[in-house]
Parts: sequence; C-alpha cells; structure tokens
Amino acid sequence: MSLDDFTVVGTEDVMFDYKPREYSVVSGTDIKGRPRFFVDYNDGKPIISDEVPSEYRALMVFGELVLAEKLADSRGTRRDSLQAELICVPEQRLRDYVKFRLETYRELLIHLARIGNGNGEIEKARECYNFLHDLNENYAIEPNGVSDTRVRSLVDSNELVD
Repeated sequence: MSLDDFTVVGTEDVMFDYKPREYSVVSGTDIKGRPRFFVDYNDGKPIISDEVPSEYRALMVFGELVLAEKLADSRGTRRDSLQAELICVPEQRLRDYVKFRLETYRELLIHLARIGNGNGEIEKARECYNFLHDLNENYAIEPNGVSDTRVRSLVDSNELVD
C-alpha cells in the first residue's frame, strides 16, 4: 500500500520516542476494503482515516507505532499497544475513548469476518474488544488506564503532542 492509493486530507503529529512523528490523515471514503476508523503503520509513515475524530487520531497512531516499533521484536501483543494507548489518554476523556475504541474494534471484527481470518487477526482483535468491553462495563480503570508496569514503561517518555 502506498500513500498514493489514498486522498490525503491533511497531516498531523504525534510525539513518539522523544520526537514528533508526522502521520497522514486520509479520506475514509477512499478506503476500499478497509474497516471504518482505519489506521495503519504503513512502513513507518502512518495513515489514519478522517472518520476517526481528530481528538483521537494521535492516540490511535501512537498505538500503531508502539505495536510496530516497540513490540515487534518482543512477545508484545496488540492488547499491549492498546494499553499503552490508554495510558496516554487524559483521565477526563478515558471513558469516552474506551467507548470509541470499543466501536473501532467492533468494526474491525466485522471487517475481518468478511475477509477471513488471516494470521489469527480475528483472535487478536477479539482479545482487544473483550478487554475494552470489560473496561467499559465495569469502568474498573486504574489512573491513566493501566497498572501493568511493563506496558507503562513503553510510554514512560512519550507524551502526545496536542
């Protein structure tokens, strides 16, 4: 996939590894064969659908960067990157963000069910969906979302650029 395959409607930044990282916001109407709220690492040049509310884009891109660049060579999982994302969410926005991410994973599960289960992606997405569902139902969220010190260390120095 190339950025040329999309209509870029803007660029934004997220702070990652002590420096701003640019990502492209692409038109969601142009994304064929992708779920709603699409985000992709795109070989280090992240892209995200404009369907994602602007206040959540940097957080979702941050999660993709954590997954691809911090967890790729470890036993880290998509759920670990999601937890790292949640650590960065301001406490007053956490409940709404959890609900939004629950919806993104619901959309992803629908999409994956349509295209088939490549590389166990349905199980990975379902694990995140169930995690978010439990958080949403119980709202048993610790301050800043997660108490896992291993995950917390991944984002220790990564403050999001607003």
